[in-house]
Amino acid sequence: MLQLRDLLGLNETPVLDMPIVRGASDLDALLIPQGPPIALAGARGAQGGHTMIREGRVALTEGMTRPIELDTDGLDPSRPADAHLHRPRVTVPAGATWSEVHSVVAPYGLSPLVHQSSAGFSIGGSLSVNCHGRDPRQGPIGNTVNWIDVLQSAGVVRASRTESPELFRAAIGGYGAVGPILRANFNLTPNVELQPVAQVIKPSKYARALRQMARDKAAASGANLHYGWLKCTSPDEMYSEVLAVDYKEVSMPALCVESRLKSEAWGTTELLRAGWVAARDGDRRMRGDVWRLMCENAQGATASRINWMRAAVGFTLHHSATEAGLLQEYFVPAGQFDAMRQRLAQIFVEERVNVLSTTIRLVQRDEVGVNLSYCADGPMACFAVDVSVAVKNGSPEPRVRRWVNRANEAAIELGGRFYLPYWRFASRPQVRAAYSAGWAAQREAIARFNPQRRWWNEFLQAYF
Repeated sequence: MLQLRDLLGLNETPVLDMPIVRGASDLDALLIPQGPPIALAGARGAQGGHTMIREGRVALTEGMTRPIELDTDGLDPSRPADAHLHRPRVTVPAGATWSEVHSVVAPYGLSPLVHQSSAGFSIGGSLSVNCHGRDPRQGPIGNTVNWIDVLQSAGVVRASRTESPELFRAAIGGYGAVGPILRANFNLTPNVELQPVAQVIKPSKYARALRQMARDKAAASGANLHYGWLKCTSPDEMYSEVLAVDYKEVSMPALCVESRLKSEAWGTTELLRAGWVAARDGDRRMRGDVWRLMCENAQGATASRINWMRAAVGFTLHHSATEAGLLQEYFVPAGQFDAMRQRLAQIFVEERVNVLSTTIRLVQRDEVGVNLSYCADGPMACFAVDVSVAVKNGSPEPRVRRWVNRANEAAIELGGRFYLPYWRFASRPQVRAAYSAGWAAQREAIARFNPQRRWWNEFLQAYF
């Protein structure tokens, strides 16, 4: 029996083996009648047991990377003015990472519409959590998907909004509940040159700007990408300011054909690293210095939709025998941003939570209607909260569950939800309250498409 842990060295789970699969035939061969359940694992970035199954098998999809098929729709990269007239698409196997997609689409001046801040995640994993990005005009990645191929007991099924729509809504954002996603076809957009515009503002002003972006899909700010960074240098200044950063198209936009990610100069990288260490150590003075330096240098050089991401974010991953960094995300209606900001600040100060970083994104409405949708009702403000927690015997201390569940309740009371890819602190009643009808629909989909629970994992075991 193998002992499998997540990236933070937590969540230890005994598994039988971890075979690498390269396609549907390999996955099919694992489905031995009366055999153990099988969990699916791509880049293994989830923290809540989504890629593990106790005493089962873990199918590693890292062999499912080729071919990546690009349909440019006749786009000529030498004519950037025509880029917006085309609808290019790409078909990608589930095991490929975003970096591999970039290497294919960037030479044509193209970029995905939606993906996470890190390029190391797999396509299958991103679809299974229905990830979101930093483009305030876009919703979750499911909105950009044209179709997916899903392995079922009778063979491979093509699912889309019009073809097997129930399977489509259950597989995207479904955390592997209804079978493996094998391939996906999704839309692309021009990889245009962008200029960051940053300002430090009060939360009330930021709340108004966020509501405007939600209504006009960024028309007011002209932002192609956007994020906010909440100040959390000390308890008495918790969330008292926002560093708001818009990436806007340059005056004469050009298609960028560079696929390499942002390579930080030594000073910026070490500044970020020092800031993270200071935050973990609770060094208020150093945290304040880093905040001021980051605000002063936030304008930066031009970038693009692809290379604004950093090539290395390893300094954000940290664990030891006594401490680990965890991430939680909360979604509330855009108009409730300031109320949620105040609620979270109060909880974190009262519970003495060591908040390392909190960033804000705007996510437009889920147009697909996936079962476990976190933005089914309209545009949502997303709070992505990195925290440092005490660890005992390989698990976060019990008090962590208390404040996480207080934050979960705050999101629910404000008409929002908490994101499900992270550590399983929430109770089943909380998940049902947050996702309500979607939770019931996902149970029905499991009964229809995965009745024997052959594809399963620790997250599904806990909540379904």
